[in-house]
Amino acid sequence: MKLRNYQSEGCNAVIKTNLGQVIAPTGTGKSVIQGAVFNTLITNKPGFGIYVVLTPRIMLTNQLMQDVGKQLIKSNVVIAALTIHSGRAAEFSDDNEDDDYIRMVYAKVGNKSTTNSAEAITAIEDTKFAQKPLLICCTYDSVPTLVRALRESGNCATQVLCDEAHYIVEKKFHQNISNLKPWAEKMHFFTATQKITKGGQGNGMNNEAFYGPVVFRRAPRQMIDEGFMVRPRVHYEIAEQNAAWSRMVSDAFIEHQAQVAKNDAAYNAKMLVCCNGTKTIKEIIDSPGFMDWCKEEEIAVFAVSSAYGASIDNKEVDRNKFLKQLKEHTGKAIVLHINILTEGIDVPDITGVMFIRNMGLTRFLQSLGRATRVLKDDTSKATDDFEQNCKLWKKPYAWVIVAERDGDNEGKTADLHQMVEDMRAAGFEPTEQVVIAIDRAKKVREEFKPCNEKDPKIISAFRDLFDIQHSIELERLAALTNDELFAAVPV
Repeated sequence: MKLRNYQSEGCNAVIKTNLGQVIAPTGTGKSVIQGAVFNTLITNKPGFGIYVVLTPRIMLTNQLMQDVGKQLIKSNVVIAALTIHSGRAAEFSDDNEDDDYIRMVYAKVGNKSTTNSAEAITAIEDTKFAQKPLLICCTYDSVPTLVRALRESGNCATQVLCDEAHYIVEKKFHQNISNLKPWAEKMHFFTATQKITKGGQGNGMNNEAFYGPVVFRRAPRQMIDEGFMVRPRVHYEIAEQNAAWSRMVSDAFIEHQAQVAKNDAAYNAKMLVCCNGTKTIKEIIDSPGFMDWCKEEEIAVFAVSSAYGASIDNKEVDRNKFLKQLKEHTGKAIVLHINILTEGIDVPDITGVMFIRNMGLTRFLQSLGRATRVLKDDTSKATDDFEQNCKLWKKPYAWVIVAERDGDNEGKTADLHQMVEDMRAAGFEPTEQVVIAIDRAKKVREEFKPCNEKDPKIISAFRDLFDIQHSIELERLAALTNDELFAAVPV
C-alpha cells in the first residue's frame, strides 16, 4: 500500500523508538500507519513474532483485525491472527482469497474470538512452531488474558500498538497496560486526543515515563490544509419549544440533507446522532410516525447501544452485520448511538454529527472525527487549496449540528461556548463557519448572510456564536503576561 508522506513519517517514528506517542486527527489513517509498522518490522525480521493492536471496544477491535490484517496480506505478508475479546470475531467473506490467510488465525481456536488463555497459548505456540508472524487484536478489557498467555508461553510481544490510547487514563486500563509492559519489547500509543492529568506522574498522557514522548504529531489544521481532512462547518438547528427528540432529529436531517446536496445533488446525507442515553434512542425510534416517515423518505435508521445491541430499521442484527451494512449503505441514513461509534469506526461517508448530549473535549472531537474523513472519490481530487476542494469534492464539509429548543437560551449559550472552545482547542476557527437555522413561520431553510439577513432568530444565533468566540479570545488575552501579550498581537 502506498503511504502518504505523513504516514511514512509516522511509521518511521515508531520503528526508530521503543516507547512513544503518535498523535494524529481522526480519519487521517492511523490504522494505515499501524499496518505499515507491522509490515516493516516483519519484513526486516521474517519469521515468528507477536504483533499486538489494543483497542477499547469489540467493534473497533474487529475492524482493525480486518484493516491491518488485509494491509499485511496485500503486502504479501503471510500471517496468523488471533482475536482476544468476549464478543464475536471479525467476519471474512468466503469468496476472497486474501481472507483465507487471515482465517488461518482461527485454525486452533475456531473462527471465533477467545478470552481463554490456554487457547491463546496454543495459538502462540503453533505459530511459533510454524515460524509465522502472529497478529493479535485485543480489547483493553481482555489484556489480562493476553498477559497470561505471553507469560505462560514465555514470549514477549515484538510490538504493541495501543489505539484510542486516551482510554488508558482510566484506572483499570492503565493497570492492564502496566501489567503488559514487561511482556512487550516495543509499545506505542495512538490517539487523536491526548488526555492529560495534573502533574507528570499520574495516569495522563503527559506522563512520559509511562507513555514515552510524542514521536509524531499532526494537527487537524495541517491535515485540512493538505487536503487530508474535511473542514467542520456549523449547522445550528432551532427546534420548537418542548419539541420531541424525534422531531428535532427529523428536522435537522432535512436541513442537513439540503446542505449536503449543494455540492452534488445526488449525494445522500448520513447523519450520526450522539444521544444522551439508551432511553433517548428508544424514544426516537418508538416515537409515533418517525419510522414511517423514514421509510417514506427512504432513510435507513441504524441504532446501537450497549443495552439493546444493534438494529437496522428497528430489526435486531449482530454488530458485525451492523457495521458492515453501515459501511456499505449508500442511501440516506440516520445513525443513533451513545458512545459505541465515537472512536475509530471507519465510515468515511458520514456527513455530519448531531449533538443532543453534552460531551467533554475528547469525545466531542472523536465524535466530530466520524465526519471529517475524506471520501475515497475525493482523495484523488485533493489539493492544498481548500476553496478548490470545496468546489470539487462531494463532501467538502463535516457538519457539526447543534440542536436547541427555542427559548432555552441558557442551555444554548453553554453548549455553544463549549463547542467553540473545543473547536479552538483543536485548531479549528469557528469564525470561518456558517450558522444555519430555521424560520419556522416561513418553513424554509435560511443561511446567514451578514449583508442582508433580516430574521432576528438567525441573527441571534449567529451573534451568540461570535460573541462567545470573542469572549473566549478576551479570556485568553487576559491570561497572558505583558510580554506574551505583546508577542500575540500582530504589528
